[in-house]
Amino acid sequence: MNINESFFHLDLDQILNCIEDTGLNPTGHCLALNSLENRVYRIGVETSEDEDVGENGEGHKQNLPSVVVKFYRPGRWTKEQIQEEHDFLFQLEESEIPVLTPMCAKNGETIHSSFIQPDDKSHPIFYTLWPTLKGRIVEEFTNENLPAVGRLLARIHNIGSSERATHRINLDIENYGQPALNFILQKNFLTSHSQNRYQAIAEKIFDLYKEVSQDIPKFRIHGDCHKGNLLQNGESFTFLDFDDFMTGIPVQDLWMLLPFGEPESEYAIQTFMEGYQEFRDFEPHWFQAIEPLRGIRYIYYSSWVARRWEDPAFQNAFPHFGTESYWEKEIRDLEQLYYNFID
Repeated sequence: MNINESFFHLDLDQILNCIEDTGLNPTGHCLALNSLENRVYRIGVETSEDEDVGENGEGHKQNLPSVVVKFYRPGRWTKEQIQEEHDFLFQLEESEIPVLTPMCAKNGETIHSSFIQPDDKSHPIFYTLWPTLKGRIVEEFTNENLPAVGRLLARIHNIGSSERATHRINLDIENYGQPALNFILQKNFLTSHSQNRYQAIAEKIFDLYKEVSQDIPKFRIHGDCHKGNLLQNGESFTFLDFDDFMTGIPVQDLWMLLPFGEPESEYAIQTFMEGYQEFRDFEPHWFQAIEPLRGIRYIYYSSWVARRWEDPAFQNAFPHFGTESYWEKEIRDLEQLYYNFID
């Protein structure tokens, strides 16, 4: 069994052994949480008032009845890239921005590793422990909380622009869009005619993005900023899951969070931006990058599913991926997006 197969089929004993290796005492309760890219579990742990089960970024003891363990997909991120995500989260926390930070071991480390295959010490699986957090995933924004979320995201962007990322991916054509397109083309997923159409429209969208984004500042951003990664508890909000943390333009963190392109969305966007601009400037013409970004994400998403197709979880989640009708719809959507934009 190779390292990927080991990751696909993590068993309960392996998971609990990893928890014990961090110094915690699991109860045996294990609940798999919804995650395709990584493997994430909620684990019951035994704690007492006298038991030190680790600290969070502020040095406070974590004394919780359960923790969340996240096993990173092998080959996705290097240890340095994961560490850069964690460092960014601690920067945000130090600035009193509500984000979920990983738990630190007694030595201060947040990244653990396990050799799931004992006879192979060259392919560790990295994993991190996270505290559980009360709240609910945001389904819809109200007019009252839109400015608050706007202010929060602007503060994240202020910290993001204060330093450069050295290990994380850049959201540009060279590092993000073109490799995704190349993978799809090289694997011959499409018929010859469809492939020519797909490549042609993808390259038009890439050129469009280069044109409209050239004067937009680029800095560290969340990268996958949608309502599913925002937890609400009363009137407060916490941003979650910076797994796609990257260097990119701020618009990337807006278009998936707000109802751009939906009927009667103008007021919601305006209300959100009023809060955002209390803390950070934003030029209205930057919104022109939304549709090209949307197109790039279509292409990247297809390549992401294709790269993960050997994982049974992806085959179950995307049963129609790769069919002729799938690619025909992708091409039509990309062409419609492009021509609607330039009209």
